Amino acid sequence: MIAFLLFLLGSPAPSPLAGQWITPDKSVVWVYPCGEQLCMQIAAIGRPNDPREDIRNPDASLRNRALCGLTIGTAFVPDGSDAAKNGKIYDPASGKTYSAQMQLRGDTLFLRGYVGISLLGRTESWHRLAGAAPACH
Repeated sequence: MIAFLLFLLGSPAPSPLAGQWITPDKSVVWVYPCGEQLCMQIAAIGRPNDPREDIRNPDASLRNRALCGLTIGTAFVPDGSDAAKNGKIYDPASGKTYSAQMQLRGDTLFLRGYVGISLLGRTESWHRLAGAAPACH
């Protein structure tokens, strides 16, 4: 019992960045703690006609892997309670991997992907999913 209480007291509070987010293409991405960092995984594909496999991956041997359940974001280091930096994000639409950072404002997550420096990139707005995510097929 004491060990359990010490575990609870020593556990970091869950990040407000964690959760399920709806992307501009209506996909759902799960942001979750992975060790001391945050990672991202595709929880659902948005549109019915969107590819279900990683067809644009530059590595031909990976083009048949399913996008549902695919880890697309890694190594995001929390920067305060409402931001994370130094992440890497894979964009299945282009087959490219970018440096990334995220910032939470209310129920909107601003994800910025870039090459080199943050000024050379673009920002997407993701919105927190209310309720359960659709099943990943």
